[in-house]
Order: sequence, then structure tokens, then C-alpha cells
Amino acid sequence: MEKNIVFLCSTDNYPFGFSAGNTKTGLVARGLMEAGNKVTIINDPIYQSAPNYIENGTNGNISYYTYNVGKNSLFNRLNFLRNVFKFLARIKQKKGNYLIFDCASGSFGFLLIICFLSKFSSYKSVVTIGEWHLSHEAVSKAPKIIKLNYFLIDEFYGWFVDGILPVSTFLEKHAMKFHKPTYRYPVLADFSSNNIKNKNEYGDYYLYCGGGLYFEVIELLIKAFSLHQSRFKQEKLVLVLNGGYGGDRYFDRILKYIDSMECNEAIVVKQNLPFEQLFSLYANAYSLLIPLRENLQDESRFSQKIAEYLSAGRPIITGNVGDIQYYFSHKKNALISDKYDTESYSQLMDFASENRALMDEIGAAGRRLGEDQFNYKKYGNKLSDFLGKLK
Repeated sequence: MEKNIVFLCSTDNYPFGFSAGNTKTGLVARGLMEAGNKVTIINDPIYQSAPNYIENGTNGNISYYTYNVGKNSLFNRLNFLRNVFKFLARIKQKKGNYLIFDCASGSFGFLLIICFLSKFSSYKSVVTIGEWHLSHEAVSKAPKIIKLNYFLIDEFYGWFVDGILPVSTFLEKHAMKFHKPTYRYPVLADFSSNNIKNKNEYGDYYLYCGGGLYFEVIELLIKAFSLHQSRFKQEKLVLVLNGGYGGDRYFDRILKYIDSMECNEAIVVKQNLPFEQLFSLYANAYSLLIPLRENLQDESRFSQKIAEYLSAGRPIITGNVGDIQYYFSHKKNALISDKYDTESYSQLMDFASENRALMDEIGAAGRRLGEDQFNYKKYGNKLSDFLGKLK
């Protein structure tokens, strides 16, 4: 039977905006649609002074809606939910209705309202969880009321939903205490397209793509590359940075730090690229960098960027943190650092530059791993079956 599946507040300006949430939700939606289901995506609301309106359309047979709710206020956000659930009532089937939403889509109270309204509307509620919120450095420095909100989300979200979709082994284990149906679905990518090999304007380069707010990680990479580049003068480092979640305020700091380094002319900074251009940079890179810190935040997460990297067929350099240990083997399908420090990552770059043929083999093996483990096409039927078994 065709299911009616709605994603709520898991995306931001889908399908026009480019973010990890948009990419993964879009791929999950495609997989569910290809499994014979009807899929709708309702974006996070936007807040503008213009009169209220709804933008809608279709992207590959997936319907999407974006509500402009006016001024960002509690009243308008609640009014947004009221309008959403009026819409859900209109498209509801006699059976097989499911609402999937992100655990961090709002406050704990917002989450409770979504759960209540979904039950009232006869939709099974399913929550996705992609990180342990209390582990964020920004949360640790936040006011007590913010800490309390994320404590309630992390510790109690699962009691109010019908199903849970964690991204990592850590989050899957934590979800067991709720005694709810749980299905771990990892990072995803589309492996059906051929690698893009456009003209390479940078020569041999390492690439990092991430948010500007991860200044600590970017600083480590620049230091590691500086050591490496002193031995391999012709190579470059390309940093593709985005400003999501407050990352914009770090850009000046990053640029000033780059200017202070002797290797500054070998570092290229790009911002907010369209996916086609970004993927071309992936596919032409010598190696793709995603350092992982030895802390709870990176242990609980599983970055969507890893699947994207693997789909480009280029080798990745990362850390032995979280789910990396369950999928990857050092020097077989990735280069893996056992330490989060400058010297370790610099040495891995040295090894990569000294073993070019082996790195091509590692990149190809990584892509095969991705096709086997992270291909969105393999999860549509599995997730659809999981939803169908919810009581």
C-alpha cells in the first residue's frame, strides 16, 4: 500500500538551499518515493515582514512547501503548526500516514506539540536524530534555559514518538532506553552518477568542506597543511566554507589566520558553492579531509559530508572516531588518524603525496564501500518497511 509520508522542518528552503539536512532529507525522500510512496517536504518556516504566503512546487515528483509566517514569534510559529496540520488533514489517507521530523527542529515544547498534533491527526510520528546536542561547545556556554531545553530533547525526545531514526551507533544505543522501534540509517549519497572531471585549475590540492563555525578544526588543518606544504611546495589546500548556524562570524577570523601563515598563497577559500561546482572540486581533489575530534560531539555524529566525499571516488583522510571504526580500514578505503593533532594529519598528507597510486586505489575502494553501505537507493524499501511496521 502506498504510504503518505511527510517530512516536517527537516529542511531549509528545499530544493533551492544547499545544506546537509536538505541533501540527506532529499535523498531519503527519493528513496521512499522510488519504493512506491507519496512524499511531501515541508520546509522550516521563513520569517519575513511581507504578507504571509506559501511557496510550493515539485522536485522529481516530491512536493515541497515553504511557509512565510511573518515575524519570528511564538504566536507565529504556533500558527505555522496550525496551518501545517490543517494541510496534513487535507492530504491524509485512510491508512498509512507518517510524519517525520528532526529532533532539533525547535524547542522541546515545539517537539511535544508536533507529537501531540500528529497523534491527534492520525499520523505516526517518527523523529530523526543526528547529534547529541548537549555535547556542543556552543550549548555548554549557553544560558541555563538553553541548556535545559537541549537536556530535555536529548534525554526525553523518544518517549513521545512512534519511531526513532538515529544516524549513528552511539545515538542508536542511547535510543534503546525509550523502548521504541528504532532504525539506524546512516549518511547517504547518490552513487549513480559518474564522477565529474572538469578542468583542474588548482593542480594537486587537498580539500576540506565544512562550516565556518568549526574554527578549531580549520585551524588544525591549516597548521597540518603548513607543515606538509613545506615539504611539498606545489600542493594547495582548498577550503570550501559555509556560513550556516552562525559560521559567517568566523570568516574574518579564518582569513586573518590564513594571512598569518607562510603558506597563505597556497590556500584557496571558497564559499557557498552550488553542488555541481562543489562536486567537481571533490572529484578533482587529491584527497578529501574531514578531521574528527576525540570528543562526544564527533563520536555521536556521522557527517553527511563523508558519503558525499566517497561518491566522488577520491580518498578521504579522517579520524578514528564514532562510526568510522565500523566502516573504514586504514590504508584500505581511507587514511585514518588515531590522534587529533597537527602532526598526525600532516604525516597522513605526506603519506598520501608519496603514494599516489595507492591513494587512487584507496579512493576507488572508498567509493565501493559507499555504494554498498551509503547508497540512498538501498534504504528506500528498508525504511518504508520499517514505517509500515509501526503500531
